Amino acid sequence: MLRTTIPLTLGLLLLLPAALHAQEASEPDPAIEAMAQLEPMIGSWQGSGWMRRGPSEPEPFEGSEKIESRLDGRVILIEGRHRDPGSGEVVHHAFATLSYDAERADYRFRSHLSTGQSGDYRGRFEDGAFVWGMEVPGRGEIRYTIRIDGDRWDEVGEFSSDGETWNQFFAMELERAEALEE
Repeated sequence: MLRTTIPLTLGLLLLLPAALHAQEASEPDPAIEAMAQLEPMIGSWQGSGWMRRGPSEPEPFEGSEKIESRLDGRVILIEGRHRDPGSGEVVHHAFATLSYDAERADYRFRSHLSTGQSGDYRGRFEDGAFVWGMEVPGRGEIRYTIRIDGDRWDEVGEFSSDGETWNQFFAMELERAEALEE
């Protein structure tokens, strides 16, 4: 009897982790569900825009964004590059990862600039648009609003010193260039 019980018990112990994993896999994953809202961003985008640095006149740029999904939809990679339309010189180059933190129930936007600056920011959906932003210590708040409508990407950047009055310093209008394969 003991000869039969020990192998049977060991066999069940080996199968238990697989059975638990299968049970977990069948439950909805809040991160995957939240990230699915961002799927319309996936692809290559091209267009133009402008940005204002301080009180100066807006500076035009030609922009491109390459958005890719990774880890079964859990993380999105974003690379944006903006060039001066006259000289072709890169005036802004950024790389970011975007994911969902189920414990905090918000999106995490981790950005890196070619200037060496980086930051970890929160994001959310508001009125059908993805909004992310940052506090500027001692000065106010910056927010970016990205609205995808089919093959069109509209993005606005705004600054507020009081959290109520917003001044636009950035605008970008892109068209989908192609869809990216996962």
